[in-house]
Amino acid sequence: MNNLTIYGRVTNDPQMTEKEIGGVINHICEFSVMVDNEMFKIRTMREIAETCAAELKKNDRVIVKGAVGLRSFVQDNIVYTNMVVRAEEVQFVDREHSTEKKEYIIQEDIDEMPF
Repeated sequence: MNNLTIYGRVTNDPQMTEKEIGGVINHICEFSVMVDNEMFKIRTMREIAETCAAELKKNDRVIVKGAVGLRSFVQDNIVYTNMVVRAEEVQFVDREHSTEKKEYIIQEDIDEMPF
């Protein structure tokens, strides 16, 4: 599996969803990060997803480390494929939207994370 580390700004407020995996409901949080005019779709799960959904806002700077994978979907009979980074670590570089200046590093085991 290919790993990637990126540093950039969050382009949208994170979106939290729930998905049943192996009979267990897991939280999944997705957001995008812009790096040098290139957009990366980020997916997080469990505790890291909950923290990202609660703490991250559009324009926050982050460092994301994770595995790179592909996700395909069909829309209007056309198959689209997107690159997705399954984040195993998210570092919150600045806290402009928080009353306290904090630096968060959140890590997650990504072996069970779906793309």
